Amino acid sequence: MMTRSKYGFLLVCLVGAMLSGGNASGQSMFLLRADSTFRAYSSFFEVHGNGYYRSNSLSNEYVNRMVVGGYIGPDTKAGIRDKLSGMNRMGAEASLGLSYWNMSDSLFNRPNLGIKLLVDVKYDASMSFTDELYKVAFEGNKQYRGEEILFDGTAAEYYAYQKLGFGIFDKRTLSGISLSYVNGQDYLQTYINNGELYTSELGDSLNLAYHGTHSQSLSKNGFGTGDGVGAAIDVNVNFPLTDNKGFISLQLNDLGFVYWNEVTEYRADSSLSYQGVDISNLFASDLSQLEMPSLIDSLAYDSTVSSEIKALPLSLGVSMLHELGDASYIEVGLRIKPTRSHTPEIYAKYHYFMNPTTQVSASARYGGYGGLRFGFDVQKMCGAWYISLGSDDLPGLILNSSRGRGAYAQIGRFFGKI
Repeated sequence: MMTRSKYGFLLVCLVGAMLSGGNASGQSMFLLRADSTFRAYSSFFEVHGNGYYRSNSLSNEYVNRMVVGGYIGPDTKAGIRDKLSGMNRMGAEASLGLSYWNMSDSLFNRPNLGIKLLVDVKYDASMSFTDELYKVAFEGNKQYRGEEILFDGTAAEYYAYQKLGFGIFDKRTLSGISLSYVNGQDYLQTYINNGELYTSELGDSLNLAYHGTHSQSLSKNGFGTGDGVGAAIDVNVNFPLTDNKGFISLQLNDLGFVYWNEVTEYRADSSLSYQGVDISNLFASDLSQLEMPSLIDSLAYDSTVSSEIKALPLSLGVSMLHELGDASYIEVGLRIKPTRSHTPEIYAKYHYFMNPTTQVSASARYGGYGGLRFGFDVQKMCGAWYISLGSDDLPGLILNSSRGRGAYAQIGRFFGKI
């Protein structure tokens, strides 16, 4: 029977620096069918990729034009404004990797245990912001003269890292645990716990109060480099139901840390008033010595550089799958990422075997970084080859008005028929 798995994705989206796992169901047909081809071979090698971005307020059209450039018209802006909530979210994840499963040898004299090797490249990014902060940033503060706007809770996070791991798994249920070495490439966190901006009635002065932190360790040489090392544990456990017609599954991904040798941290807890520049004596001054004041340069903060341990972007999942009939199954689940921008995500999936080598699934999801969305995927065995393709947000692939896009794919090959 089936469990959600992080294997089975295709990297299809790029959101500027916000490259970044989805909730694909690759390899589910191996667990759903007891007479699966998976158990008829001695080893399995696969390559997988996944990518998505999603928001509860920003449309695909808006994101595309912000990333690749283009005119953002008044209709697009009005559409975004109508969708803004008190706290808005956007997130993106991407991964590309491969794994090798050895099903032939026994481990610790236990024939049901197999060995797994894995390599993964991962990106994870998210941000949250208030509706008032968005309006000031993209429409200006003229509309807020004589008013105070709040941007408490604004946050941004970005992680880029690579994993090289070793694990063991149960050949009967595909439950397993793996331990990985982690190369930390990039890390960035920004939290604004409290923020207020007041614009005077005449619009000739600003008063800003702020309290927050920003820390980063960014690679100077790009992919595969960085200044951090760490470790991560991944756990996937499938408990058969008492009627042997389903499973309860628990997933824990990227429980780990990176030790960053050099983290630059900025802490701010201050306020300022900004009146611009007095031009009454401008033409009587030596213009060659004139320096224009900057609001950014006026911000007060303390900075430190140190070595720090930072947690990886952990995700937790629980799901239950139950047989409906001879060829159909229903699955419900919950996924949690304990970050400021991600809300609990719930989903339901219907799986159907069209024939012994072809499985199709339809899904509905709500939460995470976005709202309600519908997906579809197909898994197919072609001799010793396995292929999986799908998306958790089919409308988002084609509609600019949707608020997210994503897809996943996996291709694998079995070896050593038993």
